[in-house]
Amino acid sequence: MKSERRHELQHNELADWMVNFGTAVKPYANLILGAVLVLAIIGVGWTFMARRSHEESARAWEEFYSALANSSRVELYNVVEHYPGTEPAQWAQVVVGDLHLSEGCQELFTSRAGANEELNKARQAYDDALAATSLPAIRQRANFGLARAWEAQGKLDKAAEYYKKLTGAEGPYTLIAEARIKSLDKPSIKKFYDEFGKFDPKPAYQPGPTGPLQLDNLDNFGNLDLPGPDESLLPQEGTLDSPAKPDAAPADATKTPSPAPATDTDAPPVSNTPEGK
Repeated sequence: MKSERRHELQHNELADWMVNFGTAVKPYANLILGAVLVLAIIGVGWTFMARRSHEESARAWEEFYSALANSSRVELYNVVEHYPGTEPAQWAQVVVGDLHLSEGCQELFTSRAGANEELNKARQAYDDALAATSLPAIRQRANFGLARAWEAQGKLDKAAEYYKKLTGAEGPYTLIAEARIKSLDKPSIKKFYDEFGKFDPKPAYQPGPTGPLQLDNLDNFGNLDLPGPDESLLPQEGTLDSPAKPDAAPADATKTPSPAPATDTDAPPVSNTPEGK
């Protein structure tokens, strides 16, 4: 009996509290309902944006790898433009720098002006990547590219400056950066770069009487993975620059042909009949 009475009292107290609470909250009902709706909209929006961001990131990576497979600077620039601030866009900037660097290094042996133009574009792409990212992997790759571009242009002090940025912490470029710093400080290497800086080939330069230009210590430049002079630029046999050799004349071509034996049309025919018959 006491238990039922206690339960009845508790039920009455709960009912009274709900009535009092409803009365107190009633003036703010619209405000509370609005807040609930706002929270619901925020939740739905956050879910939608998260899903969209995930899909956009997936598309960015897909387009980046496609551009990378095609080695297409146009496609890489599209990734940078369409997905700014994303990791694929930052890596695309680095790869654009790599492509300009590679082309610039090849043109060092064909056109100094063209080489400098490509190397300047490479440095700009690496600088843009550094400005857009805080990811250590991308920053190290961009600094390494800048060091190589400056070295290719013969600016050894600037190259060493960027190589040194890779030696402060352990990374994939630490050992090679340390080796390049030591190498660039050697007098023989400095002399080589000074001599190479004076080399300004023409778009279709001809070998001189002593043959193509020879640079001492050329193997040292191979540390940049630069190609040697393009053999296709040299005149080839059969072209306007180097006409084909004439075919050898026949052995008896220089001899005067012997005249054919004269035929005496007035001579009597020779008879095979014995005389007297």
